[in-house]
Amino acid sequence: MKQIKFALVALSIILFTSCKEDSGSPTDSKSLGVEVGQYAPAQVGSYWKYELTQNGVSKDMTMTAVGTKEKVGKKWIEFESVMSGQTQIGYQRYENGKYYSLIPDGTTTIVGDFEFLLMDENAEKGDKWEIPADVRVQGTNTTIKSLYKVEVYDKYSSYEVRGNTYNNVIAMYLNLSATYYGQQMNLIDQIYYYASGVGVIKAVGAGSGTTVSQELIEYKE
Repeated sequence: MKQIKFALVALSIILFTSCKEDSGSPTDSKSLGVEVGQYAPAQVGSYWKYELTQNGVSKDMTMTAVGTKEKVGKKWIEFESVMSGQTQIGYQRYENGKYYSLIPDGTTTIVGDFEFLLMDENAEKGDKWEIPADVRVQGTNTTIKSLYKVEVYDKYSSYEVRGNTYNNVIAMYLNLSATYYGQQMNLIDQIYYYASGVGVIKAVGAGSGTTVSQELIEYKE
């Protein structure tokens, strides 16, 4: 069960949910050719640098928008994240004020192509939604039920991170649980912060014996 918990926590704490590196060439032009939304502004080459601290140990993580890809009949912005010399690919799209991430089938322990509604810029404080997912127990054919609960935690006219003040910030609360042999287990609680014109500026979370924080150091559009 420890392996399942670790995999799910890792998926939830990285805001642009990442998966194994994909093959093929992304778009080459500077413009992505898709609508991106004010809370995830990006063009080819847009760059975010974060300090990610897990149980007191800090590492830098960078994320770069590299183009777009067609997945499950939709066009997704492709992000490349690098931490500790390891590179992963993540996918995100924007539609009608909503921001989704994608985990393609076979790239993690989650069964099936998994679309995750990260944030809705039109939702009000207290609005919430649930996203179920089946997760395969590593090394077996057994699957268990997991559930993401997402809520608009708060909205701020301004919010400060590492001495920088960001305007029009939406804070989202995430709870992740799993059901194993009829027992529901809480895996993680997390709050992540989106700033208009920038994207994710901060995340804090705890669960399964792990505490994690993620703070924006640098952003270049």
